Amino acid sequence: MVIKKGNYRIVIVIGSLVIKLPRVRLKSAIQCLIFEIKHGLISKYYSNAILYAPSSKTNLFGGIISNWQEYQFYHQTKLPILMPTYFSFFGLFNIQKRGKLLDVNRKDLFQQLYDLTNGEVFDDSHAFANPANFCLQNGKLVMIDYSKKSRNVLIKYGEKIQQEFNLSYSWEEEYKKLKEAE
Repeated sequence: MVIKKGNYRIVIVIGSLVIKLPRVRLKSAIQCLIFEIKHGLISKYYSNAILYAPSSKTNLFGGIISNWQEYQFYHQTKLPILMPTYFSFFGLFNIQKRGKLLDVNRKDLFQQLYDLTNGEVFDDSHAFANPANFCLQNGKLVMIDYSKKSRNVLIKYGEKIQQEFNLSYSWEEEYKKLKEAE
């Protein structure tokens, strides 16, 4: 059994399954709430920044919301680039298939995804630049942590990424080729 912590979730790996639990940050939530009240920011945060800025709401409910949105997105689209999320209990825990971890350099991963998506990976650069958010399933790249911000890129380019992603890609080699071509 392996346990990992992310910003909003705790991930437990057991055999061929992954269980994602929400991470509730009570101390941070209270600190943010005091700041929000003091500066009159509550209505602004609650209407605009559900998962994109630290707030009392994200510290309390960010993991639950992430789990539920991940489950819904997979079941609505069934995109092959998404690691299947089998079950969610209203976001309180998700059960997902486990895949083979991706062993690539962060720079190589991001540059290749940048090229394959015409730069649209910047819509969610945090997710697309992190090799820990990807794994291999049947020799194909799949995303295991797909947030709301990455959806449009996955819908638009998911098939292309799966077909053209090259595990032996090297940003340095590509850069050398460009320099030689000049």
